[in-house]
Amino acid sequence: MTLGMAGAGMIAPWLGAQLKPLDPALPFALSSLALAALVLPLAAAERAAGLKADAIEAVAPRPPLPAPVFFVLLLAAALGFQIFFNLGAAPAYLRHYSPGDLHWLMPMFWLGVAGGSVLASATAKRWPAEGVFAAGSLIAAAAALLFGMTTTPALLPLAQVLGGIGWGLALCKAFALAERYQPAPDSAAMLGGLQSYAAQVPAYKPRNDTLYTNRFGLDVSAKATQDVTVHARLAMYKTFGAGDDDAVTNEMHVRGYPDGD
Repeated sequence: MTLGMAGAGMIAPWLGAQLKPLDPALPFALSSLALAALVLPLAAAERAAGLKADAIEAVAPRPPLPAPVFFVLLLAAALGFQIFFNLGAAPAYLRHYSPGDLHWLMPMFWLGVAGGSVLASATAKRWPAEGVFAAGSLIAAAAALLFGMTTTPALLPLAQVLGGIGWGLALCKAFALAERYQPAPDSAAMLGGLQSYAAQVPAYKPRNDTLYTNRFGLDVSAKATQDVTVHARLAMYKTFGAGDDDAVTNEMHVRGYPDGD
């Protein structure tokens, strides 16, 4: 599951650029059809085979921490993930790279997540889940520290890969630990909520280029001569809410004020 999520994250920057000109409803429709094409045949095959749960239920290991403490740690990990990748990766890259490079830089994190998922599977029988979860969290924290402090452009992708490995380890073991608090099949809703913590939060920067103005008009009429009458209108515009004409005359920049102040 985490490998599939990592693969989707790796192709998302390129795929998003390709789908940008299309109707937003089309990607949602295609993803829904793909999910239905995957799930419905599996459900039909399970019913046809008459598969049933084993009569003997395995005893789940005891949770390592009280439930409130464990889920507070998960919340902290979720916030760290959002800050490290969704909110911090692109701005940090753009300080050293051009926007056109993001389509190959952003997948570096998900490449690490895929590697961390493979390592989590390889260590499943050797090390306890809580130990691997803690190790992954520490690796991700070290990567975030490196990513935030380095001034070397080449180290930024490396830090993202290292952080991805840490998050991949922690995420895989978080699912295993969560099932100890609510064994299957009752844990389906809880695991679905846990998976949503990795959902990307789109950045939003409000921009308002609207310039409101007041318009004042004065009609003037004068009889210049016996046979000539002049009709004129004097019009004046003023920036709404302003006490001077800097927005029109650009005097603010002439006096040396920085943009936006």
